[in-house]
Amino acid sequence: MPPKRSSKSLSKKSLVTSGFRLQGTDGIRCEVKTTSSEVTGLTPQETFLKLGFITKEFMEIYAYAHVKQLILKGKARAGDNIVVGWDPRDPRGNFTSAVVSGVCKAGANALILGVVPTPLVPMYMLYKNALAGFMVTASHNPKDQNGIKTFCSFRGLKLLPENDVTLTRAVLEVNPSALNKLSLKGKRIDSRIEALKLFYRFSLEPENTWVPVEQANYLFKNITLVVDAANGSLSEIAAEIFRQAGFREVIEVNARLNGDVNLESGVADLEGKTLITSKMIQKNTGSLSKHLAVTK
Repeated sequence: MPPKRSSKSLSKKSLVTSGFRLQGTDGIRCEVKTTSSEVTGLTPQETFLKLGFITKEFMEIYAYAHVKQLILKGKARAGDNIVVGWDPRDPRGNFTSAVVSGVCKAGANALILGVVPTPLVPMYMLYKNALAGFMVTASHNPKDQNGIKTFCSFRGLKLLPENDVTLTRAVLEVNPSALNKLSLKGKRIDSRIEALKLFYRFSLEPENTWVPVEQANYLFKNITLVVDAANGSLSEIAAEIFRQAGFREVIEVNARLNGDVNLESGVADLEGKTLITSKMIQKNTGSLSKHLAVTK
């Protein structure tokens, strides 16, 4: 959640001149508001600070401020590439399209990956020598939340605290009305296919799989593997990697890309359990009754 501020400490001048930062331990994550009518009279920045909500306008401002900052400091030029990926919790694209818009309004090209696991953003950044990357995600948080992680060009690392402070100041200085009037200067470039090929290759390299080269052709050939993607970023992707790894059969469950991230799926409900009994999956009353059993 964002660090809510009292009204006395919310002046833009005081926040800009202090060491205050919008980010938490890993970028920004909090509840979202999709319509401006719910936050009438407040700027996107004020909505975030006073109410603790992310709006699509805030996402656009955040991306724009970071890219513009890189250009003004000479660390990037207009027309340079910025990688953008996201998780499935925004199927209508309200927030993801806002981030892409912010990148393009700042003058950079957006290399769009679509729904991908977070590590692929910095990986593809390094592969394409891109200047920055954004991952629109709230990680393991509930599906009514969203957020954004920022990666820098140096080895795809995340921002340091002092970088967060600088970005915070830039975000607070953006005039939403002026930004709304800007045209898209950069290009939207669909880079999904190339990025996924890179991820498959990387994931199947022997040094990354821990599978000895001499055993790769037969180690999994008699194994049926069930993959629970928790309706998350590895939906459809993880299963394909395991198929290419040589498993006899791969059964994928909970791979819906409709925004139901972690809903009645994944490992959270299984933590600490070493045995699943018939009582646990009994209809309506069992603790795991909402989970689907895969039968062979």
